[in-house]
Amino acid sequence: MLVTKHEDLLEKSFQLAYFLIPDRTTAIQILGAAMSKLKAQRSRETKRAYWRDKYLKRKITRIARDDGDLLQWLIYYEAEEFEKRQEQAGEQTGRDMVVRYIKYLVQLTTAMSSFYVNVGLHRLLYNYSTAEVQKIYESVTQHYPGDQEYRKVKATLMNKLQTRFNNFIRTCTAQYGELRFEVSQQQESWAELVDRCLRAFTPWSTAQTCDVLANLDNVTGVLPFPLSVKGGGVDQDVVETHRCHAFIEPLCFGWLAKRFSLDPPRIRLAVPQFFLEQKIDEDRNIGNGSQLTPDLTEGERREILDRLSAEAARRQRTPLKSLRIAADGRACVQLVHGKRNSAHFEVEEGTKLIEISTEYQGETLLLATHWVKYTEWDGIAPSTATLDLGRGSRLLLDVIPKSEAALDRRSALIVVKWQPVSRFVAWLDSLRNPALWFHSLPKFALAPLCLLAIGGILGTIKYSRELVKQQSTTEHLAKELAQEKAARVSVEHSLEVERGISVETYLLVPSDLQIRGPQGPKEPVLSLSSHAPLVILELPVGGDFGPSYRAVLKPFLEDREILSENLSKSAHTLGDDTLKFSLPVAFLEDGKHYVVTLSSISSFGKMNEVRKFTFYVKTN
Repeated sequence: MLVTKHEDLLEKSFQLAYFLIPDRTTAIQILGAAMSKLKAQRSRETKRAYWRDKYLKRKITRIARDDGDLLQWLIYYEAEEFEKRQEQAGEQTGRDMVVRYIKYLVQLTTAMSSFYVNVGLHRLLYNYSTAEVQKIYESVTQHYPGDQEYRKVKATLMNKLQTRFNNFIRTCTAQYGELRFEVSQQQESWAELVDRCLRAFTPWSTAQTCDVLANLDNVTGVLPFPLSVKGGGVDQDVVETHRCHAFIEPLCFGWLAKRFSLDPPRIRLAVPQFFLEQKIDEDRNIGNGSQLTPDLTEGERREILDRLSAEAARRQRTPLKSLRIAADGRACVQLVHGKRNSAHFEVEEGTKLIEISTEYQGETLLLATHWVKYTEWDGIAPSTATLDLGRGSRLLLDVIPKSEAALDRRSALIVVKWQPVSRFVAWLDSLRNPALWFHSLPKFALAPLCLLAIGGILGTIKYSRELVKQQSTTEHLAKELAQEKAARVSVEHSLEVERGISVETYLLVPSDLQIRGPQGPKEPVLSLSSHAPLVILELPVGGDFGPSYRAVLKPFLEDREILSENLSKSAHTLGDDTLKFSLPVAFLEDGKHYVVTLSSISSFGKMNEVRKFTFYVKTN
């Protein structure tokens, strides 16, 4: 019987799920849930116009995997719920815990970067020293993180492992005061199972890496593609995934260890000692799990695929009244249409999957997923994404990294905003990614679809021209009204000054410059006197973006405009490209945070954001 690539991936995924939880019904559940998350529409990244695009020194590595690798990772993720249930019932074996420990290490580290993979596996599964791990990483990647980065990553991963396996592993103090997990006294008995786990958990898309590393003895200097980006034109994400392979796959890492004169991995194996409260039948507590698993039946395949089709249909027809947002399965916030359209929450380093779902007829329906991106060794990367939720709405998602140096803790603030989107914008988005609608159609439907599309495009072009014309007229009127408003405010300000009314002035520091400080952002504080009815905010532009600007004041993390003013360089410039924004104190509340967005206005009336300024108000 001819087996398609899709069927082969389905079978491979089932075998992995069964390896993690050796129960057929549970393995099928895990596979179905993982495929559901894979098929849910994924987010579209948009470029952030902040300082990091220009000034960020550290490389951002966002391991963009193909569908096979994503499904592999999702199976690890989905299996965790069943693992914890079994552990709470005391039904797990020593073999189960070894498999889960290695799986969780790979799950955590491959979600981040090959640097985390190298440190995680070779410091916490094997007992290589920091210097040895550093030697391997620098030789393979030609990147040179400092010693402190290795310590930070090891501490982060140990904390995550301690949280996951809290009741089953213990820490101890090793040589030179290093904190490690207590290790099993029977390392050799676990060696075969460890190798089988690592082979199963190696990224599926990287099989060809073995052939490259098999000839390492004949290679001098920098390692070749797919481990090196030398030569240009190479996708960094592909290279990063293959480096993960080199650090995970037992034979490949054995070749690396030999190349750099390190002990063979089996000699350095350091599987933790698992303390199990309940004794299990010894027959279940041994072995490497190499027994064969029967293939999926046609009925089981059909059941999984039918479930995915049914979910896709429900996504199309379900009315969106509320959104539930979770991070790695942990509920974070809930948005309610018309009541709460924006929110923010914090995630810790190691978080990978943001899920957006809704309730439909008493069931949770997954709408979209977003993958948190990571820098090479500095934790969560800043990013902005737009998630198309269908039915005329979308979710804007902003990831803002945070760092608490004193606690050696890294996290990120996730800001989400649910907003409607016009049909025209949705149509343009579909054109940007035609695979989303072509892929799901049968081939015989493409011809009439193309004819309909051509007619629709011609009609849309005509409609777009009329729409642009109307928008131009509207923008022109709005511009005139704004100019009149700005002129009125300016005159009122001049009169108040002439009458001797007290006016306070503050120079605001742009938010992008605040982030650069070694102690993190230091938000400006406006200490306002109750006797001053007006405050002037000085806004540095940082370049020549034209003669006209627009300043908009909003409460921080709220999409509610308090005041806006059109500013012109001729009337509002203080010098050195700094603009004056006159702000009545009555609009400000004590103890609240605010943000001013400054945008330039082109000769066509188009606005482009130039800078943002945040500040905190304190009334004396």
